[in-house]
Amino acid sequence: MEKRRKFHSLMGQVLELRRLKAAYEEVRANHGAAGVDGVSVEEFGERLEENLLKLISELRARSYRPLPVRRVLIPKPDGGQRPLGIPAVRDRVVQQAVLGVLEPIFEADFSPHSHGFRPGKSCFSGLRELYGQVRAGHWYIVDVDIEKFFDTIPHEPLIDAVAEKVADGSVLRLIRLFLEALIQDGYRLVRPRAGTPQGGVVSPLLANICLAKLDRVLEAEGVTFVRYADDVRLLSRTPAGARKALKRTEEVLSELALRLNPKKTRLVSIHQGVDFLGYRLIAVKGHLNAYISPKVLERFRNEVRRLTQRTAGVSLPIMIVRLNDYLRGWGEYFKRAQASGVLDRLDQWIARRVRAYRAKRWRNSYWRRYPDQYLYGKLGLVRLYALRRDFQRQFTARRRRQPSCRA
Repeated sequence: MEKRRKFHSLMGQVLELRRLKAAYEEVRANHGAAGVDGVSVEEFGERLEENLLKLISELRARSYRPLPVRRVLIPKPDGGQRPLGIPAVRDRVVQQAVLGVLEPIFEADFSPHSHGFRPGKSCFSGLRELYGQVRAGHWYIVDVDIEKFFDTIPHEPLIDAVAEKVADGSVLRLIRLFLEALIQDGYRLVRPRAGTPQGGVVSPLLANICLAKLDRVLEAEGVTFVRYADDVRLLSRTPAGARKALKRTEEVLSELALRLNPKKTRLVSIHQGVDFLGYRLIAVKGHLNAYISPKVLERFRNEVRRLTQRTAGVSLPIMIVRLNDYLRGWGEYFKRAQASGVLDRLDQWIARRVRAYRAKRWRNSYWRRYPDQYLYGKLGLVRLYALRRDFQRQFTARRRRQPSCRA
């Protein structure tokens, strides 16, 4: 077995002032909220060099300790709540610097079938691979759900996995400090025994390091799979092959002290449809189609209702700006779906809600005063159907510019 190369003396790279300044710029670009100390990204940047030099001094003296992570709960599609951890800005800067040093080291060995939170990879690269594997005949898919993955990652095996390639004890100590940072849950401070906080800058990399063993086993045994963070799809040409891949996956996860959620893990055929990253792939009359997942559509409607509720207490232009921010982001992500009719109906529904917001009642004749031309032209309301139409035109133009493969 080939001995893996280990990397030494990495802490010096983390402590470089230039790297920490670049880390701050990346943290600022993410527009994150303040941590438990109430210091915003902008406030930290007002005295940036002074703050960074203080961090360097603490890190050199080994007196650096992360502040408690502020926990907030965000709603999940199934009605539950997902805990999101928000470290202080100073700690996010340190994590970003550590990420910049460690990511290239581990990227070299990550699987090409892993698409989550990686340079050059995205949701769409994962969706393209899944689409291609299904078209190649892998019609049976296991929707793998790892139960409370980010909350249950065991610390010691994870640090051991990092130590397989990192021999710098100071960096390993920092990883441990990030993992064991106190969590402010309401008025309580809780010391986590497992898990890595969703919202931590370095958490996605640590999650990929944790699941790299699963990737290696599946690749070695010839299992076709696509993974985005903890969202895994196993594919096979036969139901028996899919069940065998699931059994092996369960064994590997057990070795990692993780377990499957039996209620959400299921085997489906492409004719039943499989959901992945908000899209639903399903074969209809011999054609493979990519739709928007029904759960995603329901969440979309709920958010539009919240943004356009008549008791919002803001002017119509301000409401339009907030609504457009959401519509534009959502529409850009789902404009690839085969959903022209759905998007057109959503546009009509949104226009009715905007008119009702102005009239302060649902049944009204404000469509005469605010026709579509006014809403989309004067007020600048984003139109989902137009985003998809423009994407289709650009896609068709790119296809035409590509050289022919024929001799």
